[in-house]
Amino acid sequence: MCTHHAWKGWFVLLKFPASFLAIAVLVAIPPARAEEIDFVRDVQPIFQAHCVSCHGASDQQGGLRLDYRDSVLLGGDSGPTYVAGDSAGSTLITRVTADEDERMPPPYEEDVQPLTEAQIETLRKWIDAGANWPDAARGTGHIESDHWAYQPIVRGAPPAVKNRDWVRSPIDAYVLARLEAEGIEPSPEADRYTLIKRLYYDLVGLPPTPGEVDAFVNDAADDAYEQLVDRLLKSPHFGERWGRHWMDKARYADSDGYEKDRPRPNAWRYRDWVIEAVNRDMPFDQFTIEQMAGDLLPDATPMQQLATAFHRQTLTNTEGGTDQEEFRVAAIVDRIATTGSVWLGLTVACAQCHTHKYDKITQNEYYQLFAFFNNGDESETQVPVSEEAVAKYEVQLAEHHATSETLQTKLRKLRDELAPQLAAWEAEAQHSLAEAAKNPPELIPLDVVNVNSSGGATFERLDDGSYLASGNNPDRDTLTVLAKSPTSDISSLRLETLSHASLPANGPGRVAHGNFVLNELTAFAGPSEELGEEHQVTLASATADHSQGGYDVAGAIDGEAKTGWAVGKEYGKDHWAEFTLSAPLAVEAETVWIKLQLEQNHGRQHTIGRIRLLANTGDDPNAGMPENIVAVLRTEADNRTDEQRQQLLDYFVSTKPQGAKLLARIAAHNKKKPEPPTMQVRVIAHRNEDPRTTRLLRRGDFLQPQGDGIVPDTLAVLHPLEARDPANPNRLDLAYWLVDGRNPLTPRVAVNQVWSHLFGEGLVETMDDFGIRGEEPTHPKLLDWLALEFIDLGWSRKAMIRRIVTSATYRQSSQHRLELAEVDPRNKLLYRQNRFRVEAEIVRDLHLSASGLLSEKIGGPSVFPPMTSDIASLSYAGNFKWEDSKGEERYRRAMYTFFKRTAPHPNLITFDCPDSNTTCVQRQPSNTPLQALTTLNNIVFVEASQAMARRALTEATPEDDDRLTFIFRHCVAREPNEAELADATELLNTARQWYTEHQDAATELVGEYAASDISVDENAPMHPFDEQVRRTRREFFNTTASGLGMAALGSMLAADGLLGPGTAHGAESTSAAAADPLTPKPTHFAPKAKSCIFIFMAGAASQLDLFDPKPKLNELNGQKLPESMTENVRFAFIQKETATLLGSNQKFKKFGQCGMELSELLPHLGSVADDLLLVRSMHSDQFNHHPGQLLMQCGRGVFGLPSMGSWLTYGLGSESRNLPGYVVLTAGRGSSGGTTLWQSGFLPSVHAGVRFRNQGEAVLNLQNPPGLPPELQRKGLDVLRRSNERRYDAVHDPEIASRIASYELAYRMQASAPELIDLSGETQQTLDAYGIDRKTPELQGNRGGGGDQWPSFSTNCLLARRLVERGVRFVNLIHASWDHHSNLDQQLPVNAGMADQPVAALIKDLKQRGLLDETLVVMASEFGRTPLGENRGGSREVNTGRDHHPFAFSLLMAGGGIKGGQVYGETDEIGWSPVVDPVHINDFHATILHLFGLDHLKLTYRFQGRDYRLTDLAGEVIPRWIA
Repeated sequence: MCTHHAWKGWFVLLKFPASFLAIAVLVAIPPARAEEIDFVRDVQPIFQAHCVSCHGASDQQGGLRLDYRDSVLLGGDSGPTYVAGDSAGSTLITRVTADEDERMPPPYEEDVQPLTEAQIETLRKWIDAGANWPDAARGTGHIESDHWAYQPIVRGAPPAVKNRDWVRSPIDAYVLARLEAEGIEPSPEADRYTLIKRLYYDLVGLPPTPGEVDAFVNDAADDAYEQLVDRLLKSPHFGERWGRHWMDKARYADSDGYEKDRPRPNAWRYRDWVIEAVNRDMPFDQFTIEQMAGDLLPDATPMQQLATAFHRQTLTNTEGGTDQEEFRVAAIVDRIATTGSVWLGLTVACAQCHTHKYDKITQNEYYQLFAFFNNGDESETQVPVSEEAVAKYEVQLAEHHATSETLQTKLRKLRDELAPQLAAWEAEAQHSLAEAAKNPPELIPLDVVNVNSSGGATFERLDDGSYLASGNNPDRDTLTVLAKSPTSDISSLRLETLSHASLPANGPGRVAHGNFVLNELTAFAGPSEELGEEHQVTLASATADHSQGGYDVAGAIDGEAKTGWAVGKEYGKDHWAEFTLSAPLAVEAETVWIKLQLEQNHGRQHTIGRIRLLANTGDDPNAGMPENIVAVLRTEADNRTDEQRQQLLDYFVSTKPQGAKLLARIAAHNKKKPEPPTMQVRVIAHRNEDPRTTRLLRRGDFLQPQGDGIVPDTLAVLHPLEARDPANPNRLDLAYWLVDGRNPLTPRVAVNQVWSHLFGEGLVETMDDFGIRGEEPTHPKLLDWLALEFIDLGWSRKAMIRRIVTSATYRQSSQHRLELAEVDPRNKLLYRQNRFRVEAEIVRDLHLSASGLLSEKIGGPSVFPPMTSDIASLSYAGNFKWEDSKGEERYRRAMYTFFKRTAPHPNLITFDCPDSNTTCVQRQPSNTPLQALTTLNNIVFVEASQAMARRALTEATPEDDDRLTFIFRHCVAREPNEAELADATELLNTARQWYTEHQDAATELVGEYAASDISVDENAPMHPFDEQVRRTRREFFNTTASGLGMAALGSMLAADGLLGPGTAHGAESTSAAAADPLTPKPTHFAPKAKSCIFIFMAGAASQLDLFDPKPKLNELNGQKLPESMTENVRFAFIQKETATLLGSNQKFKKFGQCGMELSELLPHLGSVADDLLLVRSMHSDQFNHHPGQLLMQCGRGVFGLPSMGSWLTYGLGSESRNLPGYVVLTAGRGSSGGTTLWQSGFLPSVHAGVRFRNQGEAVLNLQNPPGLPPELQRKGLDVLRRSNERRYDAVHDPEIASRIASYELAYRMQASAPELIDLSGETQQTLDAYGIDRKTPELQGNRGGGGDQWPSFSTNCLLARRLVERGVRFVNLIHASWDHHSNLDQQLPVNAGMADQPVAALIKDLKQRGLLDETLVVMASEFGRTPLGENRGGSREVNTGRDHHPFAFSLLMAGGGIKGGQVYGETDEIGWSPVVDPVHINDFHATILHLFGLDHLKLTYRFQGRDYRLTDLAGEVIPRWIA
């Protein structure tokens, strides 16, 4: 047996010493003597005196309660408390008798005494006797808590205030009372220009028109403001605005997520449901019930079922080899976390692995909630496309029915006319049947003489006449089958596809799982074997014993190359397909030659492995008549039913010309019958059959269920659940519990969310954490008043919003007040309205609306506004193509933009749109240069600016001031002041002068938005110079696209707090760090590294063929592993039954003075071996690519967390002043993780990775629009700066300083980024060292990512050096893919050759320039490859690869304080597991942070009520790595 077997056992014991201790203790505990024990008299006093202070109603340490019978039966985090009848096997006895460190109660607790021997004996006797706990002593399940959020909502009278004239509603009384207590006056009401703009943005997310502004400003009615509010609440766009808020909570997306991230083309229907529900003002309690459990409502309507799609927004992992149960459980975990955040405001997810550390939520209670969702299956149902579509359908259907009735009347008349002729026809039909019976059909084998494969496969004839394929296994193939028939009396041909032991999975196909796809079958017949096109036989129909869904056998004869016959899910079996000829063969010869061509173009070796050919001869026994008519004819006339007589007459009528014509008309009309406007949608449906039993999962691991079944229930700290059927609570009961009037959390949380959308921040700042670690409400009595008012208003969202926006508190000015900067820097007292940026979607909507481009269409499928193609290519293996929408769809509101989780539209992500992988109840606004670049140069904003300019030319009067004022008013509602108008005029004149001299540039910048209806006087002939000036003047207004696109649509929106991000509270700080969050920050201790270059080999490089030589594995090549080693191991594709060890064909060699053994595929890396740390003992928790890549990049295999680069820039800032702190370079095909590998998670988006290209436009939106020169852009930025500076002087918002900095950095990036990718300054020696001009070897089926991957990767390595030279903190160089499940020996050398030279050159280059000591270089994958071979059929040279292997892999490190020239760790002799110095990925993370001078335990960020870390669950620094 291999040595690692023994090690593996010891590793388990060493890793879990508590388990070892427990085993030892259990062995030492003898069973107690059976003796009658009374629980109340003998046992309960022990619990009360020694246990309940830590395990009672007020505290449940370890998730355990010992004062309530039901909780004791469930046990705590460690499992069941006791096993009735077995004290020796009970955890309770184990803990009270353990050694001092493990004993309960702890001997070191002063106020609790350990149990005496007599008390322990009592407990043992009680358990051995059956642990009877009588109902009378059951106890109560309620948990005591004095935390404010769990207390009942109390209605109180609004407080009395001195300044009663200011109060418009009770809201104001609560706010003013606090202000008066602090001696602070509220701010005055904002002016009407501000108020209408504020209401439009908050309620519909669109700008008011100048006409609407004027009407409101000049409206003298006392209730003018209230009328405006009511009008906006009735607007259909209200549902869009507030539905978009809900989409964040629902984590809505249009794709599955994870590696494949396939589209969900029907997801939009749920979005429409939300918009409609919000517009109808569906009460929030009903809104909750339908989304949580609409399917369980009595007589649930399709739309109520659709509502459950709220919890179908969870991710779906379709990566090959996934365990679907793992991801089903993951989806439930997400549903619990989402429900907890959205309705309860609690971090329920923290109790998944153990009892919540802070809140009153035990692990058992977590799985009680889990049980509600465990029997909600992911399903589909049919729903109406839309109400409009249904109405249109009903009209069309009525018209169709009317026409049908007319045709049926004609048919009835014809039947009556032909009925007398029926008897004569029946006699003829009976005669035809008798003649056909004389020549019955027979299935005969055809003599196949040859099978030829265009792909080079070899076919051998077997004894049964079939032909078996072997040898070459091409991706695609066309078989030509030549056969002989002794007769031409053939009515159909039968093709048999047969199984065989030599085929993968027994066939009948040659792909790994045994399938095939027959795309097209063509038949020929003639008197000789020379058969050409003129001998082609027409095939009328096709049938088969089995067809795979979507691959019906009819597709094999339809002439379409993409359709075909396949036998999915019925592998390893014989199958047949029969192809009926349109007419018998007309070949007069003794021997008939038949040729079949079988086209198999699906790819990936989906070809047939064994075939046999047969034919049907003889006459059709039915004489060409349908089966049902023959059955009628064979029934005596007197015995026929009325239905049979009608069938016979109808068929007879169809044989007559006039009948056939009329029936054809009827058939054609029936085909035109309008289809019901329904669509298939994803929903949740209750599982009625074979319900699942819920068990507690140890440490949250789906593979470790423990204990007895858990019944659905809620949190004991809140009101009890009152299930309709107490024996079977379900999701509907949970929904009712959520909106029960006794629940203090749901109404508080809901109104807090509404408040946050209107004030930028909730009364409880921690929106998703009302628990112990969350913030207390700034105005607790106001929060309770709002919560009760919400309920009293019938849970009306619109009524609650109206209450708030009509308050004096909401209507205050947002101007900062310097005298309160120290008193209340974050405006917690609400002495003014907050200033906060609108969301990403609204930024775009405002631009398009002001410009007149926005489509106001509501609802419908998602759209594809312009996006550069290389963003979509970041998807896994480039599996997604983004085709820009045309016409009106191009200008839809941004909420309708197709959202692909692994490659979302950059305009959304840039402005802090959440990634939709997890619920989001509060966006984190940030301020980045990418936002500035987007508004300056992105095509959406350029087009909006061009269209805005056209509007100014065609709709405003021709005076410059009027046109500039027109632009101002459409953008920000108000008129410009003198300084703003002077700035805009100056920019106008400067641009006019420039474009006078650059006519071509003016035309280029105008694009398709030139104004054609300019007034006559501007086009009239004048002095040539004057004419040129006037023409240029016109062109300038068209080119205002970018001139005023910066000044008007940039500066104006930014100056009013719409573009420049601000925190919702607008912290009063003007420090450099506040203006620029990437300002360098102090470390925890002296760092060794300043920058990191992380080279990520996505897909998992084979450590056994590159880094970790295993002679023993080579020796054992072809042998099977013992079952004990693979019994509990998961593989993606390997079949355990046939799996054998696979040695490496690669040779290893010792390099450097250290003697490091590396594959000879890596000679260049070998040349720097003395600088390398080779870690061979890495291991991971994740088995599939996307979760594995998330773990490596983000610290855990879940979504929504910051990546390493984000953590480093958050902790350290950046040394670069002209470039982002975190840069991503990609090569090859898209990685499994896509953009999720470099997003910033819950950190502000300024810390997200910025993807650079190594040619063309280095950064998205970096280049100015065509026709806009840098000097004019600089002029525009100067105008922008002055405008922002004036705005700061007026409102004193410190975020404006950050806004100015972002635009300035954007401008500097425009100069520095192109210089960065310009390699002309590098020496030829350097370029050659990196291999910039190398060509990628040609290799069919290459997983590396295309023909330019070698030069692209080399260039990226050189750019990485140039980036760290310029102070960039973290460079993530990602290449995909190293996922060699097959063709390992051919494809791995290509990838190794690609990476070896440039990575070694990078290390040498850094060292030569003195940068290596402070630059950490890492080369790693998400996991490794298995020692077992993954043979997908065929010879080793073509097909053999390795499967995923998380238990052991290798990585390389150099520089940055790393001790080079060493190999760390060791795996067993076949490379299965580490045996010396195992290193978890989180240990790697902890060590990286240490090298940068950061304590991984101290680098934290508060999110969802707790402090998150990169090493969130584990991680220890490894000192021996450090020099």
